[in-house]
Amino acid sequence: MLLDFAALADSVIRIQLLRNSNEAERKRYAAEKAKIEATAAAIRESTASLRLQLDAARATLARRKTYDELAERITSNRMLRPREDQTTQLHKLESEIAELEQESRVYAQTWAERREQFGRIVEEGRQMLRLIRDEKEEAERKEGMEGGEEGLDEGAEGSSAKGETSAVGTPRPDVGGQTPNPAQTSQLAVQKGLLSAPSPAASFGGAASPARRDDDSQNDSRERDADMTESGEVGNESEMEEGEAEENTPGEKMDVS
Repeated sequence: MLLDFAALADSVIRIQLLRNSNEAERKRYAAEKAKIEATAAAIRESTASLRLQLDAARATLARRKTYDELAERITSNRMLRPREDQTTQLHKLESEIAELEQESRVYAQTWAERREQFGRIVEEGRQMLRLIRDEKEEAERKEGMEGGEEGLDEGAEGSSAKGETSAVGTPRPDVGGQTPNPAQTSQLAVQKGLLSAPSPAASFGGAASPARRDDDSQNDSRERDADMTESGEVGNESEMEEGEAEENTPGEKMDVS
C-alpha cells in the first residue's frame, strides 16, 4: 500500500515538473515568436525601402547610359569645337554685338541730324524759289508795261502819218510777248553754266562741313531756278516767233478798201 502511494507521489511530482517545464518552454517559444515576428516586420519594411532604392538606382543607371550615349555622339563629332573655343567665340560675339548696337545708336543720331539739316535746306530752297518767282513776276510786269507804252507810241505815230486811212486788220505788237534783253541772256548763260558744272554729292553717306552744305543748298536752288527760267524763256521764244510771223505777213491782214 505504501509502495503504491510512493509510486503515485512520484508520478504526481513528475507530472508537475513536466508541466512546469512545458510552461517555461511555451513562454520561451512565445518570446521567440514575438522576436521573430518583429524581425520579419523589420525585414519586410527594409525590403520595401530597398526595392524603392533599387528602382531609383535602375532609373539613374538608365539615365546615365543615355547621357553617356549623347556625350559619345557629341565628343565623337569632329565638326564641334572644344568647350574653351566655344566660350572664346561666345565672348567675341558678345563684344561684336555691343559694338554693333553702339554703331546703330550713332547712325540713328547722325541720320536724325542730317534729316533735320535736309529739312532746313529744303525750306531755304522754297523760300529762295518764292523770292525768285516774285522778282520774275515783277520784271515781267515792268517789261509788259514798257512794251505797252512803246506800242501806244508807235500807234500814235502811224495814225498821224496815214491820216484817215483805216487801221482795221493792222497787226499790233503783242503785249504778252517779251523780247529777251542782254541782261536776261547773260543770266540764262550763267545759269546754264551752273547746270553744266558738276554738282556736289547729294547723298548723306559722308560727313560734310556746314559751309559745304550751304553751297550744296545754293547750287540746288540755282538749278531749280535755272529750270524755271529756261522753261519761261522757251515760252517767251515761242511767243516771239509767233509775233515775228504776224509781222512778216501784214499784207494778208490789212484792209485795202
